Amino acid sequence: MRKHHLVATVALAVLGLAAPVAHAAGDATSRPVAGKTAKKSVKKSVRKASRKPAAPQPRTASGTARSKLAAQPARKPVAAGRSVQLPAQTISAAQHRTDVRSRLTRPGDYRFALQHDGRTRTYRVHVPPGLDFHEPAPLLVALHGGGAGEQANAGLYGLAHESDRQRFVTVFPDAYKAPGSRAAWNGADPASTDDVGFIEKVVDNVFRQLSISRLEIYAAGMADGGSMAYRLACERPHLFRAVASVGGPDPTTQCAPDKPVSVLHFQAKNDAATVLASLGGAGGSGSGQGTQAAAATAAKWAKLNGCMEAPQRILDMSGAYCEAYSYCRQQTEVRLCVTDGGGPAWPGAPKPGARPASHAISATSTMWGFFSSR
Repeated sequence: MRKHHLVATVALAVLGLAAPVAHAAGDATSRPVAGKTAKKSVKKSVRKASRKPAAPQPRTASGTARSKLAAQPARKPVAAGRSVQLPAQTISAAQHRTDVRSRLTRPGDYRFALQHDGRTRTYRVHVPPGLDFHEPAPLLVALHGGGAGEQANAGLYGLAHESDRQRFVTVFPDAYKAPGSRAAWNGADPASTDDVGFIEKVVDNVFRQLSISRLEIYAAGMADGGSMAYRLACERPHLFRAVASVGGPDPTTQCAPDKPVSVLHFQAKNDAATVLASLGGAGGSGSGQGTQAAAATAAKWAKLNGCMEAPQRILDMSGAYCEAYSYCRQQTEVRLCVTDGGGPAWPGAPKPGARPASHAISATSTMWGFFSSR
């Protein structure tokens, strides 16, 4: 009899076990378990079950979660002519996740590679926090200096931080680096690397991935990158509303854009060699030579834009001044900002570079104020 009673008690415990476990997992209902022995067995079983972590429940696309394996997109080899997103921390074609056809839906940094003109070219897209993905956003194409890379523009010059503050999208392309040479933009020679076509393709890719305002596309660069910005203004005036150069000479000699483009140039008085190159000079040590060459560049673009008045001093402070040509076609403007020293370097750079920069003005904030007022 005792043996049969024990078997019956265990059977009751087993039959009553399912209800408390389901309740512990979140079920709204449970059934009472008959018998004291069964209750003790059930409590003991529940305690053991509670020590084991619950397996993640599958969720639907509306908010209920899927497994991590299902959430990972399939990895495919890079096809020629197709842009691919690369992980933010490592640039490796073998570790890409998706191609340029996928929309970007969250803030962060996205690295891509594409095939252009028979070469693999890379770039990074910075999407700021707080961006309204349903509203067209401004786009800045940031061009690094010769021998550098996209990391220089993002970190040394504070452009990513300004993007976060002002909520505009920034793309950082990489110049082509030929074997045995440094990375450099093709600011003057159309017969070599097709950087104009590459940058145009990058902008087109960003248009596919984000909502971008076609009336608010800008280009800015340091030194060699600034020269490339001038070429973009000359050859793609319908794409870029305004450009800015920090110490980069205007390399264009036969520029006749059919649409005016606003231009901002930063020049240090002690950076003569860079800007004199735009006039065919060999450089010099005089503190006024670079300023004179920059003034000639500003006058050239004022003429191209049909500006009607002489330049006016709009900023005069210790260590820097700015002059502007106003009353130009289609409300464009040509502005020249000169610092007493700090060349060749980015004025107001938040991080020290190879050379000390002037901190009389900030090229980053001045530049964005100039762009956003167009």
